[in-house]
Amino acid sequence: MKEFKLKSPERINLIGEHTDYNGGYRLPTTIDVKAQFKLQKNWSLSDCRVYSKNFYSQLTFELDKTEPSENQLKNLILGRVHEIKKMTSEIHGFDYKITSYIPIGSWVSPSLVIRSNVC
Repeated sequence: MKEFKLKSPERINLIGEHTDYNGGYRLPTTIDVKAQFKLQKNWSLSDCRVYSKNFYSQLTFELDKTEPSENQLKNLILGRVHEIKKMTSEIHGFDYKITSYIPIGSWVSPSLVIRSNVC
């Protein structure tokens, strides 16, 4: 099975939080803390599993059932999958594992803007 691995440095904004999309100045930088993402096919047509190693929790869903959840953190994944499905019909079942080395409650986020506590 092919596996796609990605490590993302964490970032902080020293100044300019929420000003970049308003045309303001900002000063972001990365720090030596990372989040790790692993994605691989699971050879099913529609079964998807997202596992958060830090929270020992798993989100499971089928590709044709990505309606919004009551859990807003789960919606981060479901919304992304929904948008990918609008761009291509080539998406199939997958396993996605997230491991974060970010201290919980530290107000630090991955550079990929994907939170590690999705489940």
